[in-house]
Amino acid sequence: MFYVILQLALSLEISPIPSSLSPPTVRRSLSAVYSPTHNSAFFYGGCKFSADTYSNIMWEFKLTSNTWKHLDMRTSLLPEYRYGASMGLYKDLIYAYGGATHLGPSAELWTYNITNDIWEEIKPLGDRPIELSMSGFCSFEWENQSWFAVFGGNSMYSSGSNELYIMNFETQIWRRMPKQGNIPAERVGSGIVFYNEALYMWGTSEKNRSLEENQRLYKYDLKGEKWSFLETYGEVAEIRNHHGIALIENYLYVFLGIDHYKNKESSSTYRVNLNDGKWEKVMMTGDVITRNKFGYVQSGKSVWVICGTNSKGLYNSIYKYDFSINTVTTVIKNYKMPKRRHSYSFNKIGTNIVMFGGYDYDLVFSDLFIWDLQKQIWYDRIPGGSAPSPRFHHCSTVYQGLNLIIFGGEDSKGSFSEFYLYNFDRNAWSIIKTDISVSKKTFCCMSTYKNFVIVHGGKTTQSSASDEVLVLNMNTRTLKILPSYSAKDADAKLMNHKCWVREKDDDIWFILSLGERSDLSPSSSIYKASIKDLWEKKSLYWTILKDTSNSTIVNWASSGYALMNDWLIQIGGSRLVLYASSLINIIPLSENSNPQTLSDESNDIFWHKHGVEHFGRDLIIAYSGATSGDLIKKEFVISQMYKISPNDNEKKYFLCSTGTYGEDCLPCPFGTYSDIIGAEVCKKCPAGTMGTYIAATSLYMCLPCPFGSFTANEGSAFCQNCVSGFFCPVGSTEYSLSFNTPSIEIIRPEAYSKILSDPFKGKVYYIVYFFSITILISSWCWVWVRRKIRRVDYFSEKHPTNENEPIIKLKTTIGGIVTISFTLFAIIYVTELLNMYFNDNIIEEKSLVPFVTLNENFIVSVFKITIELFYYRGSCIDQNNQDNCIFDLYTESSGVKWIRSCKKVKPSTCVIELSCFNCEILGNENIINKICEFGSFASGIRVTVSSDSSIPESISSVSYYINHNDGKVFRGTDSSIFFYGITRSLFLSEPSEWPSIQKGYHIAPESSPIIGSSYEGKEINLETCLQFQVNLEMTNSILVIKRKFILSFVMLVSTGIGSIFGFLELFGIAMILFEKIEDYVYKKISIRKSLVMITKNRVRILFSFDYAKLSTRVRKSWTSTFEGYFNMMLKKNPQDNLSIEEIS
Repeated sequence: MFYVILQLALSLEISPIPSSLSPPTVRRSLSAVYSPTHNSAFFYGGCKFSADTYSNIMWEFKLTSNTWKHLDMRTSLLPEYRYGASMGLYKDLIYAYGGATHLGPSAELWTYNITNDIWEEIKPLGDRPIELSMSGFCSFEWENQSWFAVFGGNSMYSSGSNELYIMNFETQIWRRMPKQGNIPAERVGSGIVFYNEALYMWGTSEKNRSLEENQRLYKYDLKGEKWSFLETYGEVAEIRNHHGIALIENYLYVFLGIDHYKNKESSSTYRVNLNDGKWEKVMMTGDVITRNKFGYVQSGKSVWVICGTNSKGLYNSIYKYDFSINTVTTVIKNYKMPKRRHSYSFNKIGTNIVMFGGYDYDLVFSDLFIWDLQKQIWYDRIPGGSAPSPRFHHCSTVYQGLNLIIFGGEDSKGSFSEFYLYNFDRNAWSIIKTDISVSKKTFCCMSTYKNFVIVHGGKTTQSSASDEVLVLNMNTRTLKILPSYSAKDADAKLMNHKCWVREKDDDIWFILSLGERSDLSPSSSIYKASIKDLWEKKSLYWTILKDTSNSTIVNWASSGYALMNDWLIQIGGSRLVLYASSLINIIPLSENSNPQTLSDESNDIFWHKHGVEHFGRDLIIAYSGATSGDLIKKEFVISQMYKISPNDNEKKYFLCSTGTYGEDCLPCPFGTYSDIIGAEVCKKCPAGTMGTYIAATSLYMCLPCPFGSFTANEGSAFCQNCVSGFFCPVGSTEYSLSFNTPSIEIIRPEAYSKILSDPFKGKVYYIVYFFSITILISSWCWVWVRRKIRRVDYFSEKHPTNENEPIIKLKTTIGGIVTISFTLFAIIYVTELLNMYFNDNIIEEKSLVPFVTLNENFIVSVFKITIELFYYRGSCIDQNNQDNCIFDLYTESSGVKWIRSCKKVKPSTCVIELSCFNCEILGNENIINKICEFGSFASGIRVTVSSDSSIPESISSVSYYINHNDGKVFRGTDSSIFFYGITRSLFLSEPSEWPSIQKGYHIAPESSPIIGSSYEGKEINLETCLQFQVNLEMTNSILVIKRKFILSFVMLVSTGIGSIFGFLELFGIAMILFEKIEDYVYKKISIRKSLVMITKNRVRILFSFDYAKLSTRVRKSWTSTFEGYFNMMLKKNPQDNLSIEEIS
């Protein structure tokens, strides 16, 4: 609630920054004179490099207060920019002769009136000097007249001159002095003084003459009009030029300078007695400096050295040489300054304010300067990347704490329509490439809301004010143009205005401050439009937030503003491009309170097209456009900065800025941030992050813990080292064990196979063997068994018969055994055949056919893409959304409409599922995902693409995994890309066990994933999005899988019958073979028995004759084998060597 403001007297403290006021920019080869009346040094011109002429502005440095003043220019006729001019002072006129312009040395003579700030060119009288620059010069009194002397310097014809000119200040008549006597050689950057009716000159000769010539002290007798050199002795000064000289009593002091031929800079000081010629070195105490090409002035026994250069750079510092005590002291430290300008951008980032671009008469800038709010100094930056061209009248804002965004603007050739981003940490520009182009604009305003950058109005190429709104989604880099509609009394077509976002009354408002219209008249209202659900809006509707038509004190355009929640502070402004304002106003945003001014007409500082920023309770006001009183003029921009600080009475209107907090508006310490105005306390950085910025203004200035460290605490300024043996990826809140995941996993339907239950484990035919052997043994052992078995003999016709005997069907035991064995075999075979028919009568065939040959729609019940982000540090989920995903997750698909869902698994794995139900993939599919919340980075990504296979109750799936274990994380503009091959698959089935037809997709790995943008350290937060892309490449073939019966039932029966009869014949043949073998064995046994009988009979015969004595041995041997006995007999009676056959 804004309380009614009482009328206040001027009590704000408006102080210059720095306290000495803004100095000129660094330079060399400037010219200076001293005014005793003002006790000031006046200097003019100067440059950075010889070809870079720098200035035609007159500056005053007040020696009493040590403050700078940028003198006004009140005439249209001005000298060209130049350096190296010769200057003299007479009464209130500063004379400036010569100097180098962009055309070379000049012979012009100008006067500057200190009293009325008027330049005037003087027509030279008498001996007109030649064009000269970098001459030695001095002013002096001689014969009761005031004179101005110029010696040497660069001319249009040579690199040095030895001409001497003097001019009478009163008559303004020049005289070229005769060259007589010992004429000095040509010189540049020498010094001359007047003493006892003579001019004394010292400095190095041009073209590096002899040491003797370079060390000579020359004297020009003004009465005798001739040159001579003073005989000197003692410790002569080292040779040099572009030095300083001072006359104190009868001593000529020489200090600083450079010997260009040896490139030797001097910091030493010498003096020579002009009466006796004695040189001596002066030992100076205090600061030790080296300078050359500086400006200097003398007052009494002191000399002030202004600006200059040395081998290290250029300066705008001031040093005082006090020769009464021989000391050197710093008066003004070197202070880097941007060139004067207006219509620039001026935005706070942490404890720094970034100035970019701007304009000064005929100069357009693209440089970038930083104002350090803590050190109170400027420094320049040379950014990398794609920098914007020089421009002014552009609009700008800060995005996520560390990014400066600019849009539009113009230069001398036209206007622009591009967006640029400057990242403070990276010190780099980049162009923001958007999906559409927009018209060129200037004088627009810009603000941010969440991930949106909003641009309003401005001047179009038709030079008219606009109410068009551009909304740039920084996450997707997409641009939206919103037309505007207004209430009857609200005209939001503005330019030269400011805008911001305000959350009030459960709504979000985009506010437009006072500006000007197409006819350059100031607007008389502050406007608002609701931007709730901004990205869904088709247009904006504007209404009046506050009518200021009756408050003429605030109706200014091009003002500086500082927002204070329910009110704003307005500083300066312009009206009709004619008048500037010095007012500092408070404008409440409620209708019930009237604007009031905190300053009155006694404030003589006028501002327009200036920059204003807010830090703590102070307002920083930078350079302003040029004014003369309250009148605006084009030239001579004010290069002065101010700080507005409230006194106790005004503190309640000057709230703490973002980045500060509390009663004293202290900067938020490390580990914290404040993104609101008027904060009582700072917010803490989340666990897993550390705050390395002081006065941080955004959550995005909290950096994740580096790889190998962690923090479980909020508000940490640093992270702890990881415990040895554990794993701490980027952004860890705790230490943990690492896990290994394969880089690729494939799940495919297996080839069809039917596993039949077999209680005998494949040994069913052992039953036949077992029963057959059992029956055989039984029949051998028991006669009754043989009789029973013989009855079932089926093979009676196959038994052999004897020749010449009747054919009688016999049934044998062997035939019965074979019959029983066959019967068992047949039963088992038929059983298995039936089992195979009913359970394993299916074969699966696969083939690839061209897609064009089948006119089919391939719709599957579920096609799913699962993305797992490991060690993800964002929130991932938002239960307020229908899909449970955060608002800043973007999914783009080239064809399929995916149903998205999110979940957080464990503390640090974000799972994003993209599902397509009753889905058809018509062709190649490219799915781009982008997640852009705080902490949206991951150390590992696994993408799994799975689909219902056409094979029932099966899926096809491929997973890729990529990761970083080197301190980097996945984040940035380049997506990590995962490639998958998709093949349509068609399942056809004859058996009713499965659907007759089913469709699906077969997933296969394609090429290896492409690793996207990865960053480490501070660079992680330079990007805001994690991007990953899934490419599904559809093949032109269809995988056809057929399952069909191997045998039909008729074929099964015929096959079974044929097989059984075939086996029957095989069993019969086996029986016949067995019986034949049996007959053969039987015959052999019969012959053996006959042989044994014959042998026994012969033995009896032998015993009956003369072999009785061997009977005992024969009996013993007979018990062994017949062969053994027979062999024994042969050995005993070799004459009876008969074979067994012969014995038989």
